[in-house]
Amino acid sequence: AIFTAMASILEKGDEVIYPNPGFPTYETVAGFFGCVLKPVPLLEENSFSFNMKIFRKLFSKRTKMIILNSPSNPTGGVMPQKDLLEIAEAVKNSDCWVMTDEMYSSTLYDNLKYPSFYAFKKIHDKTILVDGFSKTFSMTGWRIGYLSVPERIIDKIDYLLTHLVGCTATFTQYAVLEGLNGPQDSIHKMVREFEKRRNFIVSEMNKIKGVRCQNPQGAFYIFPNIKSFAKSSKWLADYILEKAGVALLDGTSFGKFGEGYLRISYATSMENIAEGIRKMKKALVLL
Repeated sequence: AIFTAMASILEKGDEVIYPNPGFPTYETVAGFFGCVLKPVPLLEENSFSFNMKIFRKLFSKRTKMIILNSPSNPTGGVMPQKDLLEIAEAVKNSDCWVMTDEMYSSTLYDNLKYPSFYAFKKIHDKTILVDGFSKTFSMTGWRIGYLSVPERIIDKIDYLLTHLVGCTATFTQYAVLEGLNGPQDSIHKMVREFEKRRNFIVSEMNKIKGVRCQNPQGAFYIFPNIKSFAKSSKWLADYILEKAGVALLDGTSFGKFGEGYLRISYATSMENIAEGIRKMKKALVLL
């Protein structure tokens, strides 16, 4: 969905604004098409939301696409409504498109009401919604998502999808229908359980000397600050894997502004989380 959406719009030399650290496909695809990369840092002191001061400096008449991802992978940050509104106002009278990746929109905490960029109907003619069912219905291996796009680019999208993937497997479509038409209680139950795990893992990570971890507002990742160890994120991720047997990702896997951080998923049992933290503590005290 991300590739076809970007391929239908972008050409060599177009400027693309996107979050960094962010889902690496954004930068990779924009680079593949020879676009000018304009990353906006997601800063810890800003709750890992867009740095709007930098966005204002980067946005110009040459900007062809703005990519949003809220809640964010890898940080779990959620963009506030006021920032989304400012971006909507910026693109309203421009030739710029907005691709809003809302894959984690169902996974929000602390009774937060989801601020969706797609709610701004007046700019639907230049907005692309990327979403799917992998996270909502816990079916990540089924690989089924969707796009909502303006009618004027549907033919391009259809052409690209026909030659890239053909079609989605029938059995996965039926599985999604069951999820959509069935009771939604399990989704709310799953999110409540994720919230418990989030509270636990953040609390325990902050007990580790040298680690600082914010409470994410969405998704199921934490993005702890590990700068005090004076090691690169990649080195520390490899060290934890080797010494503790705990697999996680270095922040730079998601872009240069991810240096000094690690991404840890808590999409597992509370028992596994507790065991993983215990092993990490044991390894980190040796540094």
